[in-house]
Amino acid sequence: MEIIFNNEIFSKNTDIPGIYNNDSFIVEASVITDDAIKQCGSLHLYIDLPEVQKVRIFTKIILLNQPHLVRFENINSSFYLSFEKLKNIPAITLKIYRIMGLTYFPTLSVPVASTATKTTVAATAISTTLLAANPDRKGFVIVNNTNKVLSIDYAASTSTTDFLQQIPQIAGGQASSFSESNYTGVISGIWASATSGGALIRELT
Repeated sequence: MEIIFNNEIFSKNTDIPGIYNNDSFIVEASVITDDAIKQCGSLHLYIDLPEVQKVRIFTKIILLNQPHLVRFENINSSFYLSFEKLKNIPAITLKIYRIMGLTYFPTLSVPVASTATKTTVAATAISTTLLAANPDRKGFVIVNNTNKVLSIDYAASTSTTDFLQQIPQIAGGQASSFSESNYTGVISGIWASATSGGALIRELT
């Protein structure tokens, strides 16, 4: 196991040095100023496409004070990593380790889901609950099936200016999605403006 990043982060976006291929990572983060905060930002994977240059294809939300095993499966290309810090956190300490040739992390259990519960939430320009808190949740997938951007947050409410993640609108007939594991709390969402359609959600338990 090799450490590839160990630094304090103050800026919103930080590129992780290096180019990777079929690697797994352990990510650890701690807040410098406030131990009560539970989440700190997201780790993004990018690949280079000749037609459009750098494209983000994977996102992993990073929670604080716990190790995350991050795997990138079926990526048939070299890729880059970038970390996006939540704007309400002044600074964090971020450590990223690369695991080469290993497929396990002994102190981390990976939840396995056996049921996917379908939910549809109509689009609205007012903050609404997408998923209620569920201690049995193993993961979820949210698809934005509208022509407006969907902003979501791990909180009882969110807004178009203060959010955790944005899911783009349908483009070229293709809907965008966001998925995550290791979070069982409430998830709220709000669309950029009123529109038809909504969020297609699968909660994994």
